[in-house]
Amino acid sequence: MDTFLGFQINNYPQNNNPVGTVDIQEIASVIWQSKRIILLIATIVTSLAVLFGWAISSYKSEGYFQMEMSFADFKRLQTAISAPARWQDFAKTLNKEQLATIREENFRSPRQLASLIEPIYPVTRSEMKDIPNTALKNEGADISGLKISYHAATPMLAQQGVLVLGDFLRDTVILLNYRDVVRKRYTDHRGFAQKFDNDAITARYDLEQLKIKKASMQSILREYPDSARLENRQPVTITDGNERFLSPVTQLVAIETDIADKGRDLPRIIRDQKINTINLRYYEQLQDFLNKSTSGNTFLASLPTIKKALNLNQEDEIDRSVYNNISIDDLKAHALYVEKTSFIASPLLPQKATPGLLKSGSLGLILGLIIGSGLALIRYFVSKPKILPSPQPAVELTIEKVIPNLI
Repeated sequence: MDTFLGFQINNYPQNNNPVGTVDIQEIASVIWQSKRIILLIATIVTSLAVLFGWAISSYKSEGYFQMEMSFADFKRLQTAISAPARWQDFAKTLNKEQLATIREENFRSPRQLASLIEPIYPVTRSEMKDIPNTALKNEGADISGLKISYHAATPMLAQQGVLVLGDFLRDTVILLNYRDVVRKRYTDHRGFAQKFDNDAITARYDLEQLKIKKASMQSILREYPDSARLENRQPVTITDGNERFLSPVTQLVAIETDIADKGRDLPRIIRDQKINTINLRYYEQLQDFLNKSTSGNTFLASLPTIKKALNLNQEDEIDRSVYNNISIDDLKAHALYVEKTSFIASPLLPQKATPGLLKSGSLGLILGLIIGSGLALIRYFVSKPKILPSPQPAVELTIEKVIPNLI
């Protein structure tokens, strides 16, 4: 018992194991004593993890698809392949074996398709800093290709999925580009048809006016024969109005020259008009066929048939010229969409599955040990008797002691 300022203070004994402290040895002992139940729980969790890993494990194949485009065209392509009926239309061109190797739900979900296709940029952001000429940074296409990936249960199925997806992209791009090109060219040729018609009307009118002018000048020469002996370049002056004219012979020569020029212009206009008429007929048939097409690859393969349906005369130079130009366009399209728009190399044949049984089993073992140890510690501390905290030191006040000190 201590005394402080006249107070008698009784100190009761403290508890040597305060609440809130952790004894590592105690925890280790609990875990060691419960090692059998912990190992049992770890075994169960590891087995479940291995089974789950085996169920979700898949092989991932990747391929690099060469397809140059702007970023705006890439976003447009993403929208097109995500259209509800786009995959159904393309799936009609696949055989049963190809359809059996892929999961069609992957091609119907816009989010899933976006995860399978990634753009490849010709220059990365870090590489832009190393380019000395800033003008070169804006040259070329925004996107040089696409990285295509696909997951499947076997390596062959994963590789086949990448090939199908690449063909799906090419098929969609063909339809998108041709719909724009054919519509524009058909509209242009319709406008050219009216322009050439007006040009022909104007050329015929000008030619008729020149012929009338020529006849009038010949009449003047017959009526005034002496005018033919004037100097060709000597102007003739009319006194009343002070007008000055070239001699009738000189004017007649100029008129003949204009008639010759107009005579050459009119056949050229008629030739261009005939060429445009054939092209207009071709693009009209092309547009009608394209509106009914649901597959770009099928449409591309049908171009020679549509060209042949024009029934152009190969003995006629104009018909043969149009036929050759159409053939050149077909060759360019084949080179662009078949040879250039393709995989840079064959898609990878994966060797290992992800995440794999070893990885799943390791994670399951760690998780099982943690769960088992946690349950053992919870069980121990819940069943452990509660130790009440030691009472606080009490202060005993004695009136006899307090009053004299205060006085």
